Amino acid sequence: MLNVLKLLGGDDDDEESREPDPPGRSMTEAAPWDAFWTDQMANGMAMFVDLFCRDGRLIDAMRASRLKTILCAGSGISQEPKALALAGFDVTVLDISPLAIKIAQKWDLPKELLLKVIEGRPARRQGRVRFVTGDLLDTTICPGPFDVVLERKTLQLFPDADRPAAMRALAARLAAPGIFFSHTHRNFGARTAARNVPSDWFRAERWPFWEGGEPLRTRVAWLSSSSS
Repeated sequence: MLNVLKLLGGDDDDEESREPDPPGRSMTEAAPWDAFWTDQMANGMAMFVDLFCRDGRLIDAMRASRLKTILCAGSGISQEPKALALAGFDVTVLDISPLAIKIAQKWDLPKELLLKVIEGRPARRQGRVRFVTGDLLDTTICPGPFDVVLERKTLQLFPDADRPAAMRALAARLAAPGIFFSHTHRNFGARTAARNVPSDWFRAERWPFWEGGEPLRTRVAWLSSSSS
């Protein structure tokens, strides 16, 4: 496990009081998220960041449709992008937290754990990962287009009034055909509805829902959910 305090250049006694959970934090400011990830690393919670990442079916669908590029939006310190690169894809990571980007880059997760994320589907060709710090609402950053836009537990944290703008910003980066993969975690704090909240926007915008198994002909929404 990385020592996040060393990355920050601080001492063990320098930690200030922080909120332990994401809901309620600004989605357009970096400092609260730097504090959040500092707390997660210090309390050992970072080890659970990829607990619900299982990408075997997505990888199979991408390979069947010859898709190559992925944008991981708001993925924090997740090592899923490195796992997807191991599966042969070219991955761009976009997150608002400079600290999260630094940790995600420096964290050297054992290959066997990356293989669990991609469910044993490595590729002969090693893909690449590029890390970018920025606000996902700014479509001039990582403009794409990407074959897949993948977000996990990020869109659900936006206030209801702001979520459509965030979804439009991500959709603007998606190629056609392409997959907008959205994952909601159902017990992620009081602000999270008991449904896959991005689904309302997809339905209103008449996006087809898709989970592989048939030819990819247009831009589609692939929804995933988990609970704990």
